Amino acid sequence: MEYTYKERCCLPDFLYVVKLLYLKDRKNSLLYFITNLLGVPILFAELFTTKYVVDLIQNFNPNAYQHILLLVSLLILMLYLAGLNSSLRAISITNLSSTSIYELEHSILEKTSKLSTALLEDPGTKTKREKAKRLSLIDLLDQWTGVTVQLITLVALMVVLSVYGFYILALIILGVQILQLYTMKQMSQRVEAISADQTSSVRMINYLVDLLVNRDTIPEVRMYRMSSYLFSSMKESFTNNFKQMHRKVIYSESLNFSQSLIMILLNATTIAILAITIGSSGQSAGLFVLLLQISGQLFIVIPSLTRVYTDLVKSRLRYQNYTSYLDLEEQVLRDQEVNSNRNTDPMEVQVHQLFLRYPTNANNTLSNINMTIHPGERIAFVGENGSGKSTLVKLILGLYPATAGNIQWLKVRMKS
Repeated sequence: MEYTYKERCCLPDFLYVVKLLYLKDRKNSLLYFITNLLGVPILFAELFTTKYVVDLIQNFNPNAYQHILLLVSLLILMLYLAGLNSSLRAISITNLSSTSIYELEHSILEKTSKLSTALLEDPGTKTKREKAKRLSLIDLLDQWTGVTVQLITLVALMVVLSVYGFYILALIILGVQILQLYTMKQMSQRVEAISADQTSSVRMINYLVDLLVNRDTIPEVRMYRMSSYLFSSMKESFTNNFKQMHRKVIYSESLNFSQSLIMILLNATTIAILAITIGSSGQSAGLFVLLLQISGQLFIVIPSLTRVYTDLVKSRLRYQNYTSYLDLEEQVLRDQEVNSNRNTDPMEVQVHQLFLRYPTNANNTLSNINMTIHPGERIAFVGENGSGKSTLVKLILGLYPATAGNIQWLKVRMKS
């Protein structure tokens, strides 16, 4: 499915992916959302059924054994449903993954086929295309869904705590979670920015390696004695890439350490409050088991919510890179008619005040080029990588339109 520029700008990333996958695979999309929605009610049904079973066992009545067996059977059924629900969710994600990979590659390839040759050769365009490929549509969908479901679960758990009189604890957990999510968002944006910057450097390293090992380029590299220069450039790119990776590791480990520290403190505080309060008030064993299970779920939900939210921030930044590539200006050029009568006359090429600037660059790639190539002459363009040698040849051949200036091919009458 193809979206227009207006639709991509106005449609939030979540709805974009939902609409795309739903139209391509309706059955698995519905299965995915149903299984995610059922997870929360199944969880709370398990918690409260466990509480009632413990209360009945504590206040055991010989006449109520049938009721106890019924509740235990119901609890076993719920555990089975929870497992079945997780399996069906995993199946739907697997099927949607293949669809999302195809749709991502198809949209990028389709867009690439509609770009002009000059834009395709633009280094900025190549970098945008590599950044666009880093997006995973199914991950974006799963992270949005995960954040929503985990947030609903967290709020519901805190509501239960408040109902049983632990509203101060619920407020503390809520405040800590909001602060943690804000911190994770800032750190995740930094980590993703570093990863995006590495895309360009990795592409340059691969290009330099290809020059050194490709059999088509080895003769030219040896002829102009460029090996040492290429090795030096590759080493510099490796060094810069390593520094960026080092920064990313520091930020990532800071995220993990801060999250672990917060969870340890919150865990200790919650258990202490529950033990002191319930122990001194003489509440039922069922309530103690329920609140203990809720505290255990909180220490599962909070790290999971933080992790999924961190991944979501990264995926949303990648989605912006993806839409940035899809929104590049298209220029479909018609193939020129080929004259079957080949011209064999001597030609002279005149280049006058030639300029070229790629659409994504602020500076000119070629500036004020003037030259004349006479019939029979053999010339060579020599310069550093990226200086515009290949671009100039393609301009002369008419593969690129010049930003300014003109190129003329003139017939020359040879003296007899």
